[in-house]
Amino acid sequence: MFRFMGHTFWMVDLVRIFRFWGLLSLGLMAAACTTNVSTGKRQLVLMNLEEEAEIGRAAHPRILAAYGGAYDEGGVADYVGAIVARLGAATVNPGQSPTVYRSTVLDSPIVNAFALPGGYVYVTRGLVALARDEAELAGVIAHEIGHVNARHVAERQAAATGSSLIGGLLGAVVGGGLVDKIVAFGSESLLAGYSRDQEAEADRLAVTYLTLAGYDPFAVRDFLQSMNAYAAFQAQLIGEDYDGSQSGWLSTHPATADRVRDTARDAAETVARLGGASGGHGRDTYLVAVDGLLYGDSPDDGYVRGRRFVHTVDQYQFQVAEGFQLTNTQAAVWALGPNKSILRFDEGVKQAEVDIAHYLREIWAAQMEVRDVRRFQLNGMQAASGRTRLRGLNTLIVAIEFSPTQVYRFLIGTAPQTGTSYEALTHGMIESFRRLSPAEIASTGPLRLAVIRPREGTPVEDAAALMATDGFPMERFRLLNSHVKTETLDGGPVKIIVEDVPAGSG
Repeated sequence: MFRFMGHTFWMVDLVRIFRFWGLLSLGLMAAACTTNVSTGKRQLVLMNLEEEAEIGRAAHPRILAAYGGAYDEGGVADYVGAIVARLGAATVNPGQSPTVYRSTVLDSPIVNAFALPGGYVYVTRGLVALARDEAELAGVIAHEIGHVNARHVAERQAAATGSSLIGGLLGAVVGGGLVDKIVAFGSESLLAGYSRDQEAEADRLAVTYLTLAGYDPFAVRDFLQSMNAYAAFQAQLIGEDYDGSQSGWLSTHPATADRVRDTARDAAETVARLGGASGGHGRDTYLVAVDGLLYGDSPDDGYVRGRRFVHTVDQYQFQVAEGFQLTNTQAAVWALGPNKSILRFDEGVKQAEVDIAHYLREIWAAQMEVRDVRRFQLNGMQAASGRTRLRGLNTLIVAIEFSPTQVYRFLIGTAPQTGTSYEALTHGMIESFRRLSPAEIASTGPLRLAVIRPREGTPVEDAAALMATDGFPMERFRLLNSHVKTETLDGGPVKIIVEDVPAGSG
């Protein structure tokens, strides 16, 4: 016998206890194993469908906040909703109630799509712009619906629980907040991390859904190829090499080359099995829907124009030095430069009576060791600067009082070994910050997709020259029009990027 927490246990008691927990474990696991009606597979899941739906409901507001909210210009949201409904009808199995899918077009220029349990389907306007036609867009959405119907989130949670299966199950039974724990990992944990088998399964379901919905199932393969080209271009922008045989769409996805091959095989087999033609593409309908689609940065977030960042809503601009690459995000504007130099620009608030130098030293940089704090005038605005060391970089921090309560902030880091060689460039970037004039505001607009029809025989180079982009016009044109494989156009419609400047702005 032995004593534990004041209780005496005999060996026979221990045997009974372990036998009880073993039987309970097996019983709970058996109860959690179900046959998925969409895949026909037995799978271990620790949540019921209502708990899964609660994940989607809880995460939805956070998804909107993280991706700039819903995009509701024109008829794009209704167009995507119609595609989702058409695919949803194709996913219904005999005797199964149809899932009510809730589609949202996110106001984000990044290329992404995902779905959450409960039928929450998301696609960014950046991805809508990249697709070649309706079938490709439907293929991406069908893949994400496949994840939902295959219950991959619940499957992942079961796998993550591992040896703590009993604790996880009992926690759910006694109100331990299983759903809250999952959502608490952050919305990003719901959108990545699928295994390669799960990605392949979602691809297979997408091929089937496209076929049943009347689309060409080879569109799944085609968009994967577009994503491969997009990833290669993104690597080119930052000077990195890209190997499509090793890299995939998101770090956890199978290599794109493998997925292209496998989805092409699945599409051929599905067409042979279900019979009939390979389905439609809906290119004309797609082009009507995306004509005028906002492209790139939202006006509320400001615009990157080459080395300039322009914010017409808040009415300011600044310019980075030669060799710096600007990137705009909702939280901040970043610029990467040579020799590991980096710039971060964002916004802060202060009380009207607080001096700008006090704000910099005691509020914004209160947790930093700041030296050489000084006040100065910057293009008619009060400003303060200081120096510190952050992550091994010599860092200049600058706070600019744009209004009594509104502050704009620069943080510029340079490698110690560069010495003072970046001093002039750093000060030049800071001094470039200024207010926009009414004429500048009126003459700057957002970028949008425009559908044009050049004459047959027009060189692709001439069409690319119409693109309102800063650099790489040919590469961007090819990405938007992946069907164009020749050096001259056939007279059909193509997408270009134009700047939407108000009429009469001169």
